[in-house]
Amino acid sequence: MGEVICELKKVSKKFKKSDCCPIKKLDMKINAGDYISIEGVSGIGKSTLLYLIGGLISPTEGDIFYFGKNVKSEKDFLSIRKKSISYIFQDYRYIEFFTIEENLMFAARNRKLCKEKIKEEMEYYLEILHLQDKRRVYPYNLSGGQKRRLMIAIAMIRDTQILIADEPTNDLDLFMEEKVLNLFDDKVKEGKTIILSTHNPRVSQRVNLRYQIEASRLSILGG
Repeated sequence: MGEVICELKKVSKKFKKSDCCPIKKLDMKINAGDYISIEGVSGIGKSTLLYLIGGLISPTEGDIFYFGKNVKSEKDFLSIRKKSISYIFQDYRYIEFFTIEENLMFAARNRKLCKEKIKEEMEYYLEILHLQDKRRVYPYNLSGGQKRRLMIAIAMIRDTQILIADEPTNDLDLFMEEKVLNLFDDKVKEGKTIILSTHNPRVSQRVNLRYQIEASRLSILGG
């Protein structure tokens, strides 16, 4: 078991407009090298939990610790997001006026690698994800599956300690799904941490720790 990189203590999230509280008094520890799935029916709070872990929304109650530090301010979380967390969202997020190649190079801008090494990695991910012939194409000209693969490539080339992925295999056929899951496996072998939401049993069987959200509570399903 690796070091604890993130811990949630008695975290709750209540949305004012709907008076809905999908997460209540939740405790969770995430270690370096964990490969975690968050499972449950649609609308149960899987995305909410991922957004809390990723610092994209703040808890109504409770505390979130990263690397032993209680993260309270948006400034602190912004620093962690920039250095340590990558995301694959359900919706498509990239820079529309950048080509695929430009999106990937921009995503890797904070890495301490020479430009040639970054380009090597970019070529690798373009080939694996079957985007090599789309390198100079803008995202608005891509299909849904290609846009999903672009987001995955962006997350891969950022190479952060933590990857948060919300239903990452949506829009992928079985062939490409397997390639993406192999990429995730490789990251975990490198000691990276992946937390994803899914209702796909093929994804669930690849992780080493499964959680389920039910009635605003989190329980371990096993791995």
